[in-house]
Amino acid sequence: MGLNTRRKFSDDDKIKILQEGSINGVPQTLRKYGIGQSLFYKWKRAFINGGITLLNDKSKNPELIRLQYENEKLKALIGEKEFELKIKDELLKKTLLRNQTRLN
Repeated sequence: MGLNTRRKFSDDDKIKILQEGSINGVPQTLRKYGIGQSLFYKWKRAFINGGITLLNDKSKNPELIRLQYENEKLKALIGEKEFELKIKDELLKKTLLRNQTRLN
């Protein structure tokens, strides 16, 4: 194939390649099919997030993409809040232990 020739993989081919990558290892599978690591992981993310329907680039729904982006932002925000609460709890415990030690 020439440098400007694009290969088209069917959804079944993509699933087969993803399965083979998990069994035989990603680098070996990438070499066998001549695809890039970024494309492999793009397919994997699409399959994990939306199953077979998202593997097909033409079926991407803009609303779904927006909601997924918003979901990721909210997950990050929740993670930050959980981290802050954990730190505050640890500081509170240390303060309480220090105050108990002083009283005894």
